Amino acid sequence: MRPLLVAALFAAASNSQLLGVFDTVFPGHGQEQPSVITGSESRVPVGKRADSAIMKIKKIPQEDLEKAKKIASLALKQVDQLKRYRDTVNGLEKETSSAQTCYDNYQKKSQQALNDPLSIGDCDKKYFQVQSLLGKARTISQERDFPDSSWIYDVKLPDVRDGRTSLQGEETKQLQDILQALTKIAGQAVTIQKQAERLQDYHSKMQGLDAAISENKKCYSAFYEKAKKDGVESVEALEAAMKPCNEGYAQVQAKLVEAQKLAKEADFPGADVLARFELPNLRDGFESSQDAETQKYWQELEELTKAKDGTAEVIKEDSKEAKELDAAVAGEIDAVVNATLHNWVKFVALQEVKNGASAEAAMKSAKEQGDKFIQELLKKSDEIADSAIKDLPER
Repeated sequence: MRPLLVAALFAAASNSQLLGVFDTVFPGHGQEQPSVITGSESRVPVGKRADSAIMKIKKIPQEDLEKAKKIASLALKQVDQLKRYRDTVNGLEKETSSAQTCYDNYQKKSQQALNDPLSIGDCDKKYFQVQSLLGKARTISQERDFPDSSWIYDVKLPDVRDGRTSLQGEETKQLQDILQALTKIAGQAVTIQKQAERLQDYHSKMQGLDAAISENKKCYSAFYEKAKKDGVESVEALEAAMKPCNEGYAQVQAKLVEAQKLAKEADFPGADVLARFELPNLRDGFESSQDAETQKYWQELEELTKAKDGTAEVIKEDSKEAKELDAAVAGEIDAVVNATLHNWVKFVALQEVKNGASAEAAMKSAKEQGDKFIQELLKKSDEIADSAIKDLPER
């Protein structure tokens, strides 16, 4: 063993830093350990060998001993630096993973972001902790006498000082990748936060519209249920019974106009952003391009309109108003049919006369065409009735 290295080890041992280097049982302190025997060497007690080693160290010049102490001190310092660096890097990698998961969940739970955009703050705290740990690791790596990169690579640790994008070592590249991924997802989450904040007023108005639609549907449903059971005696009674529902319908329309006004603002988010937050796009009037959420709103509003308008059939059939309505409608139908039939018969008769037919033959042909017209009208009566029924409001 070289004298300088022996001195270094001795100096380290004397500082109680390298335990086990002189892990020997000295005389009077337990059982002696056998020495290693090679060739013709005789057994030498451990105590004597230790005394011999100490005597050799005592023969080392003071200058070499001081150098050895410096080497040992440097080695111990670097061991401590590397341990602190390893602990910090391990914490950095763990916190980076936690922050990335937090931002990812913030993006996926769009309703949570919409209800509380500032909940991203929990993720930001983790992000700042990552920055703090990264700064701490860099500070340690910049300490005086910190081991060079080759030593860091040998112990399989990333080098935070290495900014290269190639040939930087596997561990360093892995750390760079997860830090870049965190930066990217944090930026995406911030974009979602800004969108959520921009949609706060719209979201609030849509909640109000939702509640108004729900209440208005209940009102019309209760009205028709009662009218179906008891009937309504007059138009005046109908209007009085419908007044609360119609007032609710007016509120729905007012809330709809408010939400549409917001949706038409120049910087309002597009359809893809609204879909992410599961909000209807009230600017979209093209039924073929509407998403499910938007279609649901327009359908509910259409049903409310039908419920408001479809009230004539709830008047009692034997009431004065119903009889007057039936008479008026029947009279209108008779007038239209009679006028049409009269004109058609007259037209046929004139055409027959022009074609040289006698007056008697022309009248016969005209009557036949009149009967045919009535028969065709009767055949289409079912089709006309079906079309009218389809226009009735659904309840």
